[in-house]
Amino acid sequence: RIGEATNMLQKSEEELKNLFHEHFNFIGSRDASQIIISVKASLEEGGFRGILLAKTGDKTFWITPSEIELKNGKKLSEKHLIKALQTKYPSVLSLTRIKAYHLSKSLVEIDQILKVQRYKFGVVYTNGNQTEETIFKENEGTPEFKEFLHWLGDEILLKGWRGYRGDLDVKNDSTGTHSFHRIWNNLEIMFLNAAFISLERRKALVGNTIVTIIFQDEGVFDPSSITSQVLHSFVVIQPIKDSKGPNGLPLYRIGISSKKGVPRFRPSLPMPAVFERTDTFREFLLTKLVNAERAAYHCSSKVRRQARSLVEIVQATRIGQIEFAIKSVTEQKSKNTKNKSKSRG
Repeated sequence: RIGEATNMLQKSEEELKNLFHEHFNFIGSRDASQIIISVKASLEEGGFRGILLAKTGDKTFWITPSEIELKNGKKLSEKHLIKALQTKYPSVLSLTRIKAYHLSKSLVEIDQILKVQRYKFGVVYTNGNQTEETIFKENEGTPEFKEFLHWLGDEILLKGWRGYRGDLDVKNDSTGTHSFHRIWNNLEIMFLNAAFISLERRKALVGNTIVTIIFQDEGVFDPSSITSQVLHSFVVIQPIKDSKGPNGLPLYRIGISSKKGVPRFRPSLPMPAVFERTDTFREFLLTKLVNAERAAYHCSSKVRRQARSLVEIVQATRIGQIEFAIKSVTEQKSKNTKNKSKSRG
């Protein structure tokens, strides 16, 4: 449903603040080892993002609003979160909220570093059942494909470009002279159109994107026809020939192909997955592309390294943070015990 994407993007910051105004950080244990869980609202995606930090590694996760049972308009509380977390991770025991300022500040800073603000997506035109070699030899594509590219982004001149370049050469035109770019939802996106990239660099640059759009003019796209360790999802767009939507605009049939291990990402495709080329569909498609890349961070160490994810950022400080959290909680408990003893005396 296109409306699902719109709702995901248009939730106001004030609405989220009323529900969830800060990080909730917890310390607990799993398999006789201490862990930290940090959860916060995701303004862009409309749910709750979290990360479980352990000395041996970490795991990012997602909590949908429906997983946190709020009744009679009650605000989100520590109790609601603990219940949801214990449902998601039954092996995690004795969750205690951490209110140590320095640790919370550190986790917030890590979260800000993680937020990827720039994305590069490949765009490849194919015509029929093709091999990797013939796919990357395609040049101009059809007029319909060119219309799609100009609807997707703004054509830019690469030489002297000062915005996000997405691995393209902006000094010597070694990767081509033009590209397509868009500023959207406070994100900067570069579309690496294979036909615009110099022939010898096409496979390397498109193969180094995490998500690529396949404009399938005819036939059926075989994901195995493009080999890459980095590429994790294809968004396949097939024009429906000689058909127009209610607004007189072209119709596209959409399909998704992802590597094993990539979790499902929103917005969901309707049945049938046919869209008219409107501004509303562009919102849906861009949301799908961004969420496809974010989903890939969860399943591939290679992708996480490329995206500067939490796994790499937290690696050097994880043990120190956990030990600091344990010390903070221990000190707080000791202080509370002393205060109670004084009160009794």
